[in-house]
Amino acid sequence: MNDKTVGHIRKAYAAALAPEDLFILLAHAAGRSKEFLFAHPEHVLSDEEYRKAVGMFERRKRSEPVAYIVGEKEFFGRSFLVTENTLIPRPETELLVERAIEELRRLIADETAKPAKNILVADVGTGSGAIIVSVAAELMQEKSMFAFHAIDISAAALRMAEANAERNGVGDIISFHQGSLLEPITGSIVATDELVILANLPYLSSDIYRSSSDDVRLYEPKDALESGADGLDHYRELFSQIRKMTEAYPSLGIRGIFEIGPEQDALITDLFKGTFPRERSSILPDLSGRSRIFSFVLGHE
Repeated sequence: MNDKTVGHIRKAYAAALAPEDLFILLAHAAGRSKEFLFAHPEHVLSDEEYRKAVGMFERRKRSEPVAYIVGEKEFFGRSFLVTENTLIPRPETELLVERAIEELRRLIADETAKPAKNILVADVGTGSGAIIVSVAAELMQEKSMFAFHAIDISAAALRMAEANAERNGVGDIISFHQGSLLEPITGSIVATDELVILANLPYLSSDIYRSSSDDVRLYEPKDALESGADGLDHYRELFSQIRKMTEAYPSLGIRGIFEIGPEQDALITDLFKGTFPRERSSILPDLSGRSRIFSFVLGHE
């Protein structure tokens, strides 16, 4: 019996790897689709393909994330390059992208009877660029209505975000900035009527980070995950910067769409109310019914 057939490999690693992980790695090693390999257990890998697959399997057995092993991750129907310098895009973040697209299209629709506004879309802590690239790609037909900006404190993450923007055909409509949260785009606010802030900042508390799985804790960048005792240090700083913007530009409309941890809904709502006592916010649950998206509107509606 040939031990390099898909069927034999699947049986040999059944106890060590989840089926989805195995087929993603096998497809990458063999240069075939997952669907083909699943449907053809008799398919024989070449010696080189087999060695490559086994090497990947061993890395996964040590808890290394599949996305880092293959160097890419699918998100919102597109492929994104990832490295150990960036957080791996997660399915729950697609809800943020969906909400952002809805909000931006609603802003355009609201302008049918009024002069068009200058709308700046800022993705703070962009990482791999998955959020801003997905939003910009979905709004290509309306791109003239928006100025898209991606910000990260990490130069390595920004290089990856730029590569993903090029990879997905939106490299020419997104501006990239290195710096802390909104600070790099302060000068761009002067000609802006509406600022829409998208953020999936680090939000794990210290305790949750310490108890996270090995594939997260041992491989993904800690500074993209943890944010102090309650997981809200980055959002505290962001709210502080936003408050300063409202003071400097009182006519500026500001909207925020942030991803949070399910346990943080009351905490971030209180934090927001303490910073903007007269403004409103809301929480949107994910598909499992857990709090996931925090959003707000400041200034004129």
